[in-house]
Order: sequence, then C-alpha cells, then structure tokens
Amino acid sequence: MSFLAKYSLVIGTPDEDVKTTASSVGSGYKGILIDDLHIEFKVVKTGDTKKKNYAEFKVFNLAPETIKKITRESVVIFKVGYGDSPLETCFTGDVFDFGVVEKETESITTINCQVGYTPSRGARLSKTYPKGWTVEKVIRDIVGFMGYPAPRFASNNQSGINLSKFGKDATLLSDRTVNDYPERVLRSLCEEYMLISSLEDGNVYWIRLTGQAMTDEEIYVEYISPETGMIGSPEPMIKNSHKKKKEPDVKFGYKLETTMNPRLVPGEKALIKSASVNNQLLTIWEVTHEGSYEGSQWKSKVEVVDPSLKESEIASQSTIDGDEEDDE
Repeated sequence: MSFLAKYSLVIGTPDEDVKTTASSVGSGYKGILIDDLHIEFKVVKTGDTKKKNYAEFKVFNLAPETIKKITRESVVIFKVGYGDSPLETCFTGDVFDFGVVEKETESITTINCQVGYTPSRGARLSKTYPKGWTVEKVIRDIVGFMGYPAPRFASNNQSGINLSKFGKDATLLSDRTVNDYPERVLRSLCEEYMLISSLEDGNVYWIRLTGQAMTDEEIYVEYISPETGMIGSPEPMIKNSHKKKKEPDVKFGYKLETTMNPRLVPGEKALIKSASVNNQLLTIWEVTHEGSYEGSQWKSKVEVVDPSLKESEIASQSTIDGDEEDDE
C-alpha cells in the first residue's frame, strides 16, 4: 500500500439490494463494496468536450459470486484518501465493459467505465423543445433527464460576444426536436451556443461561455507546489487539439505530476509554484489519476493551460501534444 493510501470501490445499480446500505454507498445507490483487495486504477478527466471522462479498474481475486453481480447497467463510485483523512470521490460513472482473466495463482477483473455512458442504459431523449425556450432551460431539462443535479452556470460576463445569440440566455429561434442519447444532445447544444460543459462525478455540472473568465466567487484554487506534493518540475507544453481542423485549437501550458489529488478537476484553477513556474494561476485541462493499492505511489498527471499564454512565454523545449479529432 502506498503512503497509507486507502480506497473504496462501490459497484451497483440504483435501488439494488446487495451487500451494503445506501448510506455506505452514497447518492441513493446500493452495491458491492470493495476496499481491501489489491486493485490498479486509471482515471482520466478532460476539458475536451468531444471526449468522455473514463476509468479502468483492475480488481485482483474478486470472488466469483461478486463478479456475477457486475453488469453493464452497473454504476461505479470510486473514492480515495490517505491515513486518517476522509475518503473523497475520485470518479463516478457507468460500466460499459468488463471481463475476467484467470491465471494460475490469481484472477483479474477489469472494469471499464465512462461518465454518462447512457447508451449502456438504452435511455434516449425524444422530445421537442418549443421556440422561445432559453438554452439554460433546455440544458436543465436534459441534465435532469440524465438524473444529475441541476447544472451550475457561470455569469455571462464575456466581452465581445452577442449574448442574444450565444450563451445560456439565448433563446431557441424555432422548435428543436431531438431523438438521441442526452449526452450527445447536450454536446451539440453546447457547441452551437458557444458553451463548454464538464460532467464531474455525477454531482457537478459546469457550463460557461467558451474562453470566459470565471467570476471571483466561482474560482476554487488548488495549490500545487513541491510542498504540497509536486513531483519533479512542470514541463512546458503546446496542446494542439483536433489537429485535423484547418484552424487547430492550440493551447499553451505545462504538464506536471503530483501526489494523487482527487480535487483536481478540469475547468478549475490551480496555482502552480516551482523553480521554473512562479505562482501562475492556470486552468486545469486534463487530469490522469493512477495507482496500485499494493504497489507504486499514487499520482495525478496534470495538464494546465492559460489562454493568455503565448508560445514565446514558455520554454523552447515544449512538448507538442496533438489529439486526433473525434469523428463521432
């Protein structure tokens, strides 16, 4: 076990009556509780609206009767902590695939999950939103259909954007009929009205105008430095998203590693301090949490960006990281 790290992994479905109580699981779910077996995990959260947050868990020597209770309808809640500190939610999502590999001395159950994997539940949104509805009202309806709490919206304080045509306060100019998985409907709506969204662990939905600065009351800052667990030094980065487009979305920032911190969430702010980066307030773009219960140190690999940064302002040895465009 790494640095007295601890975890809980709950696998279940809404109102399923198995081993644990709803209070043990949280959010009204009941399910299988795993907290003492060897596991390996990888959790990826991204600010790219064309990608899904996902997680992979490998559970060693899970009992056969427990494996039988895992289905593609299952919900996964993964929490982590250290020492006497309380557990904090790192990932909540839906199982979309799982399998078991039997070896001579052990079995390994691999569970793959995504946030908002609605196709596994077969839940399509089929309705018509009437002309005159605001984008915010439509989004609230979609998010409610998905079973998540009401979204939180940033203030419309972005200069240079016609808020009558874009943003949450814009209105539908005609009836809008949808018949698709709600996550896809939401993604399409956000792209059309210049909004970005981030679904985090089933309990927070951030929606704001593309490139919009957050108001003071919305800023939550995580401090990352050698004193708080930074490993090594930040590495300058040029993030070239969707490079197939004629005008790729280029971001400048840094890659860094720190001891695992589940509070690092894409879209939030992080104050970075090191020998090469002096107290820069940057936006978290992507986080990868990795660890092994009986193995190596648990780490968070973090990408932070700043729309105001220019290529000349970061070191010449920058890493160019290009992502293929999502064809979905």
